[in-house]
Amino acid sequence: MSKDKHKIEDLIAVEGAWVKVHRELDLEAISDILSDRYRQIQADGKVIGKSELLESYRSGSRHWEVAESDEFEQTSETTTSV
Repeated sequence: MSKDKHKIEDLIAVEGAWVKVHRELDLEAISDILSDRYRQIQADGKVIGKSELLESYRSGSRHWEVAESDEFEQTSETTTSV
C-alpha cells in the first residue's frame, strides 16, 4: 500500500472519530483531536479558537440531530519549488 493511501485512510479514520465524538459530545476526545491552533469562522464572520469552541459545547448552545461523514473524494496536488 502506498504512503499516500495510508495518509488518506488515516485522515478518513480521524474524520470518523471526529463525527463519533461529536455525536457523543465527548469533550475530552474533541479537545484531543483539535489542534491548539484551531480556528473556526462562524456564519457572522467571528473567528473563534479551540477554547471558545469547547465552551460552546459545554454551554449547550450547540446541538445537532444528525452527524455523519460518509462521502469522500480524493484529490492530490503536488508543488515543487526550486
